[in-house]
Amino acid sequence: MHTKDSWWIIKPGEDANRGNGIKVFNNLQKIKEHVTVEFNSGAKQYKTCIIQKYMENPYLIHRRKFDIRVFALLTYVANFEKNEGVLRGWFYEEGYVRTSSKEFGLTAGDNLFVHLTNDAVQKNSADYGKYEAGNKISYSDFDKILIKDKEVSFYQKLLPQIKKRTGDVFKAAGKKLIGEVRSDYNGFEWLGLDFMIDDDMNLTLIEVNTNPCLETQSCILLQRLIPQMIDQSLKIAVDPFFGASEHQYLMNQEFVATEVKYSMVHEEVIEGIKSTPTWDMATSYYQPPKRNNDEQIEENDTSQMKMNCGVEATDVAPQE
Repeated sequence: MHTKDSWWIIKPGEDANRGNGIKVFNNLQKIKEHVTVEFNSGAKQYKTCIIQKYMENPYLIHRRKFDIRVFALLTYVANFEKNEGVLRGWFYEEGYVRTSSKEFGLTAGDNLFVHLTNDAVQKNSADYGKYEAGNKISYSDFDKILIKDKEVSFYQKLLPQIKKRTGDVFKAAGKKLIGEVRSDYNGFEWLGLDFMIDDDMNLTLIEVNTNPCLETQSCILLQRLIPQMIDQSLKIAVDPFFGASEHQYLMNQEFVATEVKYSMVHEEVIEGIKSTPTWDMATSYYQPPKRNNDEQIEENDTSQMKMNCGVEATDVAPQE
């Protein structure tokens, strides 16, 4: 319900990444005018308008707003012979905190450096990187801040809630994220989930992003975290199709087995998948050609891998 003290954040449903088209209002008339102009008669003609209650009492780090970026992985593997597929949702245990460059205040509704933590927005601020490298804080450092300020452990109180809600996202929307499921399709997609906590330590899921930002230039934390996350993702989503042995898997990884940070939070069997006649496949998984151990994969073998495996990844151009 809207009151005179209520604040709302308006987002376009299309082209909404990197902070595009986001506004903050506390005036109902201005909200109506903005929606009418930008979404009905504006140049971009957005099809969808998201009006979301703005968190008015966020917990602040040094008087600045922040959110918690979480990575998750969606995988889908089809089984042609059984006419079914398996959807799995994976939670990555390590993420980071994204901070704003300016002190928080509700009166600064037009200042996106106050309200949005997206890199695409914050990197244009003169204070970007002034307080934290790349405006990023690790989970471990954030845990220390919470324990000192609120006597609350991020790892014990908040991260288990984040993990559960990530599983709930896959349960609620996993099928829609895949789209049309087919017997010739195996795919995966990274997701970036953003959470906030209020001053009473209540957790809120703000949004779920496809094509999450995978840039690493802003700080050393991301230069370590994101390549490791991508590497582990590909080992889950792609490597099984190429029949790598356990020895090859262990020898090729850049992390030790005890540091695997993905855990499965959702699994669902989808029955009665659509069979498409455009592919003549005996199986939906890759069977490597027979050859000697020291024989290299020929170029025609590689093309057959692509055809038989049918693995597709969504575009991972840096976005938010």
